[in-house]
Amino acid sequence: MAAIGLAIGAAASVALSQLLSTMLFGVRPTDLATYAAVLAAVALTTLAAAAAPAWRAGQIDPVEAMREE
Repeated sequence: MAAIGLAIGAAASVALSQLLSTMLFGVRPTDLATYAAVLAAVALTTLAAAAAPAWRAGQIDPVEAMREE
């Protein structure tokens, strides 16, 4: 899901870069380093947001969880 969102977001940002070029200060609309940095930041944020609940869910004993239900 995150990869699909990153791909759609990257494609949309490239497509709309000329439209938004008046709002960019000190950055060219086609600056590859900026695109890479933003994609990496979003990907790391997504991984961090998914890792904490997954780790916590992995610590639960399935038998105990079934008994509580």
